[in-house]
Amino acid sequence: MRKRQISIIACKVLRKIHLNHLSYRITHFLINHSSLDVSNLAQCEETLANVYPDQGKSCVRNNPPSVSKSYDLQIVIPAYNVEKYIGDCLESVFSQQTRYSYLVVVVNDGSTDSTAEVLAKYQDYKDIRIIHQTNRGLSGARNKALERIEAEYVTFLDSDDQLMPLAIENMMNAAIIGNYDMVAGGYETFSRDLVLSSHILQSSHNYLSIPGFACVKIYRSSLFADIHFPEHYLFEDTLVSFVLYQKCCSIVSIPDIVYRYRVNNQGITATSKANPKSLDSFWITKRLLEDRTILGIEEEPTVFAIILLRQIYINFSRIYTLGNKEVDKAVFVLSVKMIEDQFEDRPSGLGKYEDLYQALISHNYSAYRWFCLLH
Repeated sequence: MRKRQISIIACKVLRKIHLNHLSYRITHFLINHSSLDVSNLAQCEETLANVYPDQGKSCVRNNPPSVSKSYDLQIVIPAYNVEKYIGDCLESVFSQQTRYSYLVVVVNDGSTDSTAEVLAKYQDYKDIRIIHQTNRGLSGARNKALERIEAEYVTFLDSDDQLMPLAIENMMNAAIIGNYDMVAGGYETFSRDLVLSSHILQSSHNYLSIPGFACVKIYRSSLFADIHFPEHYLFEDTLVSFVLYQKCCSIVSIPDIVYRYRVNNQGITATSKANPKSLDSFWITKRLLEDRTILGIEEEPTVFAIILLRQIYINFSRIYTLGNKEVDKAVFVLSVKMIEDQFEDRPSGLGKYEDLYQALISHNYSAYRWFCLLH
């Protein structure tokens, strides 16, 4: 495990000083190019299930939501044990200056702290609906709010984060003027009162250039007529890049910073490291590929190849922290199967993911591993 940690740190340093691509080329020249046996699919799935089985659910919804569209925007806020932050989160919403009407739906997802007491202070506010339920996780809380859709557009706000001033106005202006199905904005990260970083998007209609977070965007609510967030998984936002983007007829990113993301050491990204449940990253990928078929989603092959290859790289990065070589190899074999099932013909124009694609189709585990470590 110590060697693995040293490898991760060394690769991070190489990326930071922009020597990762050169290092990969040198490493690729030196590594073993022998093929790994990829025929043992059932054994590989068993290997993963023995560490952490697939316990999640489909994103395909069985019952359509109740729809009224009395508002322009519905703001969905799942809340779980956020007594320290939920007040600031709601204040950032109710202080918005905008011509657009909005409904705030807060789902208290079985909090065991004083979150419910804080929310009680807002129960008489106009245009807020507070729902209390037993714990179902982030996806379950979002889905509860999506059972009733009361606006033309929907956005998601995590309860420890905040909206920037004019966030609603800027995103809704773009959506209404351009009649877009999705509008994405930029965000800043912060801790306490300190802004740590800013991420500004260029104006674009290409969703490959837009981060795959569920937050920081508004969506036409009709997109959720037949889908919701897959429950009992970590990394539920994978739905955005695998399903939601493809359901949109029109997308735009705007250069305005609309969201404040709180850096939280207890968040999913931090707590999933070296956690067996990090295997959800693979399981949800597999599930959403199946759901895409059920939903009849089709996409230009090169675009989807980039999305899937990028996700395979992300899956490696999350699961590698487990320090289990057999798991790593099993994920590789099953990722090869994904690529071979999805693409009969070789996609072109893959950019930096060309090397990863080549490693997968040639069954070269060493090349795959070093690509994921160094990129």
